[in-house]
Parts: sequence; structure tokens; C-alpha cells
Amino acid sequence: MWRPPSLTPPTCHAPAAFFSRRGRIAARRILAGPALGLLLAASFALGAGLAALEDSPPLLGRMARGSGLRELPGAAPSGPTSLLGSPAAFGCRVPLRRDAALEHSLSQLACQPALRVGVFVCDPLSGRVASVDGERSFPAASTIKVPIAVELLRRADRGEIQLEEKLALRAEHIASGSGSLQYLPPGTVFTIRRLAELMIRRSDNTATNMIIARLGGADPLNRSFLDLGLRRTRLRRLLPDMEGRNRTSPGDLVSLLSRVSTGSLLSPGSREILLGWMRRSRVKSLLPAGLGSGALCYNKTGDIPGALGDAGLVVLPGGRRYVAAVQVERPRNSTRAGAVIRQISRAAYVRLL
Repeated sequence: MWRPPSLTPPTCHAPAAFFSRRGRIAARRILAGPALGLLLAASFALGAGLAALEDSPPLLGRMARGSGLRELPGAAPSGPTSLLGSPAAFGCRVPLRRDAALEHSLSQLACQPALRVGVFVCDPLSGRVASVDGERSFPAASTIKVPIAVELLRRADRGEIQLEEKLALRAEHIASGSGSLQYLPPGTVFTIRRLAELMIRRSDNTATNMIIARLGGADPLNRSFLDLGLRRTRLRRLLPDMEGRNRTSPGDLVSLLSRVSTGSLLSPGSREILLGWMRRSRVKSLLPAGLGSGALCYNKTGDIPGALGDAGLVVLPGGRRYVAAVQVERPRNSTRAGAVIRQISRAAYVRLL
């Protein structure tokens, strides 16, 4: 039975398979046997080990404990945080500091039956970070459009692409789902700037496929993602990706947007272009809905039946800012995923205000 977040235990280490029907049947069989303690311990150890092998976080950074990473005062953490490398990975000029109180609060909210939740939050100016499964791979859905847009603007900064270049719509670009370009005839012409704007603001899948083709397809983009240090971000198919084959992680998205916000990744002009698109993105019901009055959120969501996510830069009324990303795998179109994202956004806002 689902319980409100305030009543959820602060840790949630049982294997996900244990909550499935098969897992419950296996548990009942174990409970009927004579060697209860030994078999239960072995079952959970095996399940946890298999889960870790299936989707273990990359060894991109030092573990928080024993690594010199400073902790901010607060509640005891629920477990160690693996960070995505050096402060430069987030555009920080100060050492990273783990916010244990925020991380503890986020872990309580993220521990939800039938949902798999990943969270990463970073204040790039102070170096404060918090992560709950933030380095794990999740279905990207339309959040994959953020690294695609960043790579497009990086190439524009290098003079390899002109944003006013015109592209013609081809039949193979046309995609169902989000966006209105799918209803236009092949041969319709758009500038790259307009296509990229529609990709981010309206999450247009057809515009996204046109941009992907202009950038050379999946292989060059995936090499660029690796060059950017995005170890969990992979483009495996064109849009729409209803099966969730395209992947990313909250940590990858936060690393990317943190560097955009601090000016260490894009030129000032390109940064303003991207943030302008994200400021006017269509869906404001997830991360932005958890913020207080006067806060701004430059965000991009992703929504498919099996997953929901949002990543964005939050600017507080006094000018301070932080970057957050939340991704949730869920039963088909479960509305609980959106509620969890809003609760997590609120907890981060209250702590970092």
C-alpha cells in the first residue's frame, strides 16, 4: 500500500523486483521454508547484487566519504554520494560540498513503491550538491533534446553551423507525438534556429529529427556527449522514443546545464539563446510548480508512458541559482511520478532559498 512521503522510511534498499508480483510469490515461498533468516538474507543479497550489476553508476568521481568532499551540516545521509568528477564538471570554481540534509530529504521523497526515482541538484556558485541515484541511467524521453541543443549551439559557436541555414523537411523526418511540424508537407523550409527553438519550446519531434540529421546522426552526437563527460547519455533512435531507448541521467543533465549557466560551455550569445528557449518551454507543471513566488525556471521536460522527467535552471528572487533534474520510471502514465517531481522540487527550493 502506498504511503505519503512523510511516512515513508528514509531508506529504501530492497531490490525493485521484490515489489513485483513474482517477487512477492517468491517471498511467500521463502517464508514457508524452515531456513527463514538465511534464505531471506541470501535472497536480498542476490537481488541487490543483480540490480547493482544491471545499472551500476559509473566510477566518474570519488565517493563522498573518505574523499575530502566536505559535508554541510544537517541530517545524517542515507548513503554515500558518488559525484560526477571534479568541480569543473559542473562549472564550479569552488570545491563540491555535499548537502547531507537536502540529500536526506530527497531520499525520503524518492523512496516510492513502483517508482524508480533519480535526483541531482547542484548550486554551481557554492558547490553544494545532493544526489539520490543521480548517476543512474533513465529513459531520456524529450530531455534528450537538451544535450542535442547544446551540441548544436557549440558547433554554431565554432562556426561549423549557421543558425540561419535553411533545412527542408523530408518525409523520413516526420514524427508523431509532440509538435505541429508533422502536419506540414515535405519540402517545407525552416531555419536551423527556428527548428531548435521548436525542439525545446514545443518539444517538436519532427524538428528534433531534422536537427539530428543535420548534426550527422546518432554516432557523432554520442561521441560529442562523451566528450562533454555525459557518460549516461545515449541517442539510440530518432524521436518519438516511446520505448525509452534513448538514455540519460539526472547527473548528466545537471552537469550540462550547470556549465551552461556559468558560461563555461557556450558563448554568452548561445547561452542566452538556449535559456530563452527553455524559459518559454511549454510544460511548467513539474519543477516550476514546486517553486515559490518570484522564482524562475528554465526547464525541459520528458514524458513517455513509462517515464517522466524534468531538468532546469532555477533562479531565485535574490538572483541565486541552482540546477535540478528529476527522472522517474513509472507504471504506464502514473500521475504519481509528476507529484513526486513537484515534491522534490519544493524540497530543493526550500533548502536552497
